[in-house]
Amino acid sequence: MMAQILLGVGQSFISGSDSALLYDTLISTKKTDSYDKIEGKSYGIGNFSEAIAGILGGLLAATSLRFPWYAQTGVAFLVIPFAFSLVEPQLNLKNKIERSYKSILNIVKFSILENQKLRGLIFLSSAIGMATLSAAWFAQPYFSLIDLPIKWFGIVWAILNLTAGFSSVNSYRLTSVIDHKTKLFLISIIIGISFVSLSFIESYFGLVFLFLIYIMRGFATPTLYNLINKETSSEIRATVLSVRSFFIRISFAIVAPIIGWITDNGTLGNGLFVLGTFTAILSCLVLWKTDLSNN
Repeated sequence: MMAQILLGVGQSFISGSDSALLYDTLISTKKTDSYDKIEGKSYGIGNFSEAIAGILGGLLAATSLRFPWYAQTGVAFLVIPFAFSLVEPQLNLKNKIERSYKSILNIVKFSILENQKLRGLIFLSSAIGMATLSAAWFAQPYFSLIDLPIKWFGIVWAILNLTAGFSSVNSYRLTSVIDHKTKLFLISIIIGISFVSLSFIESYFGLVFLFLIYIMRGFATPTLYNLINKETSSEIRATVLSVRSFFIRISFAIVAPIIGWITDNGTLGNGLFVLGTFTAILSCLVLWKTDLSNN
């Protein structure tokens, strides 16, 4: 329990800071045009790592349930030298933000109430993030529904993450073909249609739509990070990205129990149908009201 609490606290410190540090570094080197590509690779590496860890963790657990914890301890200690190796970019900040709760609240107010574009991007991130988080949690119940052998659970899970990683790494290529707004509209609609399709299909063919959701997840994340970074200054960038992460988590915390209740009192298909419909409608409404013409 203490390990999980400390992990959560540590993750909250990283939230937003890593992407802000990356973007500010690219500002200092005048390479911000490469952010979409580099963030996609970074997010993709995370997915590849999760896929590999899932397979290795399963193999270690088959020998002893203690072994994954031993391995995780070694991996966790590697974070320390990596953290010390980070270099803060040298930027001439015009208005340094005070370290106070009042300053944080002012940034939240700016992000949600005052800046219409940022509000739209954060709400859109919440809708898509909530849907893709739900897909991760509903994956195993769906595997059980279609009678996928348990020995394949970890393998399919790993392939799903590899798929998200591959699409994330190549997200910038799609942006070079179509504009951001069209891209995000397509992502929202495909995610919604995929959930609705899953609600009607109880066979291995349904896995196609689960993979589509993970592909869209990989496409969406670097794009939304890039658009939010472009809309914020270096003084507030990390906090705004943290606000984004907070809204994704709080949206999931609100919606997931409702979908779970619908599933418990009906069927898994009912829950997936409601989730897909809600995600598509909310995402498209937010996009319709958000001006991305300058991006």
